[in-house]
Amino acid sequence: MSEGNTLFTTEHDDKRWRVRLEVDQDPVDPREMDNLWTFIFWHKRYTLGDKQPRDAAEHEAFLREIATGKDDRIVVPVYMLDHSGLRFSLSDFHDTWDSGVIGVASVARGKLKVEGLSEEQALERLKVEVETYDQYVSGDVYGFVVETQPLGSDPGDKWSISDSVCGFYGSEVRGNGMLEYWDKHLTEAYDKAFPVRTSKVDSGSTARARKATLGG
Repeated sequence: MSEGNTLFTTEHDDKRWRVRLEVDQDPVDPREMDNLWTFIFWHKRYTLGDKQPRDAAEHEAFLREIATGKDDRIVVPVYMLDHSGLRFSLSDFHDTWDSGVIGVASVARGKLKVEGLSEEQALERLKVEVETYDQYVSGDVYGFVVETQPLGSDPGDKWSISDSVCGFYGSEVRGNGMLEYWDKHLTEAYDKAFPVRTSKVDSGSTARARKATLGG
């Protein structure tokens, strides 16, 4: 993780506590985790998603396969914006020059039956999978470091690392799973420092924890 910024400080058990937020420089590709959907993307320059048709013929064969098997699977288009970085969405970016359909997300209806999911539930899962992939590719992945030092010491003195965890997708601390890893006095201090319910550490999109949403 990179050197980060202090999120807040607090005092507890004769110690001064500091929580720093850091960018995760080596995040795990969420497509390597347990996902419901399969991303089939095609692009001349980038290798993206789970599967990539190798050439035009394979691309056309795949589209024919989708057309003939449409009753057995759900297929949803995925859009990509390629401008000062890559972004992904289930909605059109409405940028004629730099965006368009990058491919599709697909899931077999039989798999939904095995998982006990309705089509509506599956589509909600897809929203999270696309959002998480977008956060991964755009570098919107973070970690935290908890540090302490004795009360009465100079805040400029050395801090001792108490805990550190990385791999949280999205900057919304209340939604990306970080709080689950903090002791109670730290979550209470965070709530006091950021009382607004929708408070964000930065302007990143609202995130959800991988563990809670994708079953990882």
